[in-house]
Amino acid sequence: MLLSGLGGVFTAALRDYMKRRCASSSLNFSFLVVAMVKTPYGYEGLLSDQDFQKIGRFACRWAYIEHTISNCLRVILEMEPEDATVMIFPLTLDTKMARISELARPTRLTEYQLAVFAELTPLIKAMQFLRNTTLHGVVLSHGSDERIYFNLRSKNRSVNRNDLLSATR
Repeated sequence: MLLSGLGGVFTAALRDYMKRRCASSSLNFSFLVVAMVKTPYGYEGLLSDQDFQKIGRFACRWAYIEHTISNCLRVILEMEPEDATVMIFPLTLDTKMARISELARPTRLTEYQLAVFAELTPLIKAMQFLRNTTLHGVVLSHGSDERIYFNLRSKNRSVNRNDLLSATR
């Protein structure tokens, strides 16, 4: 929905409506219109709605994976959820994986659990690379669809958009 036409008449009306709506009921967030804020950066045109949907789905799945790994460490340590919220969940994923690795032995985990953890460890590293590069990087283009990529300059790494998004469902 394009709301920026007619000199901002629609956006001003929406902004006033949302201010009144938020002020009148802090618990009722059923707004009639939801619009994305336009940015001046120009990367939105490089990605389709389906691309954004895939990235969002991956981000949500990643959050669930991290949460599950935190719970695995909590169970291994026989810790109550309230204590784990303070002591485990704030840890970095690398730290959680390292702690599980240190504690992973046949006296604590079944043979199946050990095998799953051994298989999971390199996959987590690969997914973490993709997640961080995609979600913390910027979208850049060098003229063609084949040359659109996510770039995480702080780590000097890039992932080609087509390579990343063609592999996801």
